[in-house]
Amino acid sequence: MDGSLTGGNAGSWATAYFKFNEHTTNNQCYVDKAVFDGLVCDETAQVRRVTFHHMEPANMYTAMLLWIAKYDDVDMNQLDAAGLAAYQADKTNYDDIFFKPKLNPTASWAVPLVTGHKYRMYWDIGQLNWSKMKIEVANPWKSTDLNILFNYPYTENYEVIEFFGKYDTSFATSGADPLIYLPPQSLADN
Repeated sequence: MDGSLTGGNAGSWATAYFKFNEHTTNNQCYVDKAVFDGLVCDETAQVRRVTFHHMEPANMYTAMLLWIAKYDDVDMNQLDAAGLAAYQADKTNYDDIFFKPKLNPTASWAVPLVTGHKYRMYWDIGQLNWSKMKIEVANPWKSTDLNILFNYPYTENYEVIEFFGKYDTSFATSGADPLIYLPPQSLADN
């Protein structure tokens, strides 16, 4: 990634357009519809493929859309309670991600996410709750990558969330957002 594709510095990215990845902090990512029909992110950003799969109860999630919105604290903290509720309810703040029935992995939702940001997400039928889910970050996940934080509507206990991939506690760096390290295991009845 020498920057020749994007016309930017080495390490810059071109990716599909999703409103939730349009992070304007420090001009990190910007829309370039003319050349890429997508987003261009500078070398300070890392874009990683994240998949959500093995949802339970599985039959409730088949073919559903996953809805994702930007949800960084720096933006949400500027809203009062009514403004936050309005933001969460406004579907124009979300992009829809289609269910992927085939491989890598099967029955999943795959999406590019910019690290160092927080996202709010829910599945098609509003506050539908899941009891189990796996989240997978594709390689390369590098020691310099920032966290990706998720916010889900909460209406019941989530019984099991399994994170897996190549994580290492030595990746922790100082900064505003803590790196949460969870080895491949189940989290029971939180």
